[in-house]
Amino acid sequence: MTIYFVFYFALIAFGFFLSLADFFKYDAVKKLYLTVVFISMTLLAGSRGLTVGYDTWVYNEFFSTIAASRFYAPWEYNGYMEYGFYMVCALFRMIGLPARFLFYFWGGLIAGSVCIFIYKNSKNVPFSTFSIPSIV
Repeated sequence: MTIYFVFYFALIAFGFFLSLADFFKYDAVKKLYLTVVFISMTLLAGSRGLTVGYDTWVYNEFFSTIAASRFYAPWEYNGYMEYGFYMVCALFRMIGLPARFLFYFWGGLIAGSVCIFIYKNSKNVPFSTFSIPSIV
């Protein structure tokens, strides 16, 4: 978990350096910085250990349970996770993707959504990226 925060704060520091140098007035720099943040947060979210966070192992176990069971239609399903999440896991299982991909997928989806929101709505991009660790 330490490497997660060290790397993240290095990205923030780099963003503040770009901000002090007034590089964020260029749209291409803003896009490039948010792309680097997106890729970094996706990789960090996907490659974290199963003991990081309170629910990481729960999602891993749920995926493993789905991988070992048959497909359930909505009217047959009575599991403890939402049916939409079950469908995503079942789709990944049918394609043959491992449970680790689940973490990359959700990390990328959330980090990408936040980066797009920051790009469209923030005047201070590095400061706005402080919100990402609480979300990803």
